[in-house]
Amino acid sequence: MFDWISFLDSYGIEYTRKGHTRDNIGITCPFCADGKNHKYLGISLLGKGWSCWKFQKAHGGKSPYRLIIALLNCTFPEAFNIVNRPDYVSFQTTDDTFLSDINRLIGVATVTAAPLANWQETPLSIPPEFRPIEDTGLVKKLVYPYFRKRGYSQDQVVELSERFNLMFAYNGPFAYRIIVPIIMFNELISWTGRTIAEDESLRYLTLTTDRNKALKQSTPLAKMNIKDTVFDYDNLLKGGDVLAVTEGPFDAMRITYLGEKNGIVGTCLYNKTPSVTQMELLHDVTPLFRQRCILFDNGADIEILSQFPDLYLREYKLLSLPKPYKDPAELDTYGFSELFCRI
Repeated sequence: MFDWISFLDSYGIEYTRKGHTRDNIGITCPFCADGKNHKYLGISLLGKGWSCWKFQKAHGGKSPYRLIIALLNCTFPEAFNIVNRPDYVSFQTTDDTFLSDINRLIGVATVTAAPLANWQETPLSIPPEFRPIEDTGLVKKLVYPYFRKRGYSQDQVVELSERFNLMFAYNGPFAYRIIVPIIMFNELISWTGRTIAEDESLRYLTLTTDRNKALKQSTPLAKMNIKDTVFDYDNLLKGGDVLAVTEGPFDAMRITYLGEKNGIVGTCLYNKTPSVTQMELLHDVTPLFRQRCILFDNGADIEILSQFPDLYLREYKLLSLPKPYKDPAELDTYGFSELFCRI
């Protein structure tokens, strides 16, 4: 559990206990632009989340990332590193660690937080071999037929590419792959590439956070592991009518493309099982939608759902694709309407 008191003290951010219960504190809401020095935003010290008194849904959440980003004007990777620093994580006393816990309490082994100004992060940039998906040359010959198989017309390919910033890799380690950038809090975090070659065994190739592996692959280093991100997260913060959690990005893009005008949007976990960080991020956007659902490929093992906390099983409805669709990326307008009329 994140230690908010240690964090706020380390960065000189004022807070108050006045008007709050013992397990809560208040700070000035960094999302409100009224300029008044009121402690509008309450933070639970028991990990129950944070919320602005004036705008509870828009200025609230459970995970600490978005609030830290707003308070420090830092990036998502920086906020992630802060949350996962051992000196910012609340500890629980056990028999085996009693002495070390006491030492920490009395300050024998204190760790001073590194000032944000000392962090040096190199922005991740798009390599020159990645080009926009346009109706010309090699892209027209290779990429457009691939999208036609997925049910997109020529004009729709352009719309889809512009909406999700899709690109095509002409050469290099990601050659002949459609590139899906992973953007969170307006920052490029990573990307994944879907091959268009039918004989390629590795369907998706994703940037790694392992320096040795990146060196061997001659690829840039990802800012974060893709499993610590949620697809199209910035758009999810706008809320909507229905949120569908899928396995892969092309599934999520299909849901959003067909349903966004009606408030139905998709996101994905890049797998069937969520990481702790992904669950925290989903928890933040859950209240922003009227309905939430989990939409995996047909034939997915239902036992996978046991890895979702009870919260998600209560708040997310499990949807099954109508026949003969194998995955959400195959849905046409008829199948899409049949699926979401059940909600």
